[in-house]
Amino acid sequence: MHQTNQINNQKGGSFIGMLIVIAAIVFLGMIGLKVGPAYLEYMNVKNAVKKVANSVDLTDKKAVITQFNNSASVDNITVVKGSDLVVNGGVVSVEYQVVVPIMANASALLNFNATSAK
Repeated sequence: MHQTNQINNQKGGSFIGMLIVIAAIVFLGMIGLKVGPAYLEYMNVKNAVKKVANSVDLTDKKAVITQFNNSASVDNITVVKGSDLVVNGGVVSVEYQVVVPIMANASALLNFNATSAK
């Protein structure tokens, strides 16, 4: 009698609980793998914007566009072009959005704002 009472009182994670946790981890990992490249490209855009701000005369719009487009071709930046840049008070910035499809008809809208300001 003592052994059956002990077995019934045991607590712990069930197989179904473990499957739910694994499914949640896989789902979050899938979202991370889909959204990750957009954030990596944002870092490349931010570095290119800072490089432009530090290397050319910001009053020359054509030089700013050319320098950014050169950096964009090297860093494989496809979401922003040099003509999208805004130069205001010695600060180069660009705002853009990326829509990342997650699954079926669900997608994530990511807003980015890259600036050369410190």
